[in-house]
Amino acid sequence: MKKHPVPALGGRRRPLAQMYLLVILLTGCQSSSKHTTLNTDVLADVQQTMADSAVSAQAVDQSDALPRGLLEALVPGLSLDAAAMQPVEERFDFAVRQPLDVQEFFSLLFEGTEYSVIVHPDVTGTISALDLKNVSIPEAMAQVSAIYGLSVYREGTIYRVEPGGLQTRIFKVDYLDVQRNGT
Repeated sequence: MKKHPVPALGGRRRPLAQMYLLVILLTGCQSSSKHTTLNTDVLADVQQTMADSAVSAQAVDQSDALPRGLLEALVPGLSLDAAAMQPVEERFDFAVRQPLDVQEFFSLLFEGTEYSVIVHPDVTGTISALDLKNVSIPEAMAQVSAIYGLSVYREGTIYRVEPGGLQTRIFKVDYLDVQRNGT
């Protein structure tokens, strides 16, 4: 049996393979003539035509415009009353699972809000088992003061918390000065 000799890589095939590879690389680097430069004269003509059509469209719109009084009658203006323009109170969820000291409770409740709180030194105790959903600060303060017997006063954005219980207040009463005559 005759064996066919396998050509060595170092023979004629190696330069031939290198030449094919070089030809492939060079043809891949050729620039394509598909892309041409733009004619700037055509671009300028297009821009001028668009500008002219915008001016003519504006002139047509002004000539066909309805009187302002008629437009206002067809489309009434939007007006909101003062109650609708009031800012919306921020609402949140607040839950207390473990008993918290009153001072710590109020500092956590007011943290990150526009409100400030002043707690009287005589207010002591703990707040526990509280789960408030979708409430505002005024609503939360009303509930806490009712349940825990605290006196809460609000002046603008400042809340003052004092101990509850019996309080003495003096009210100035100004009666009308009325004279009666009868027959």
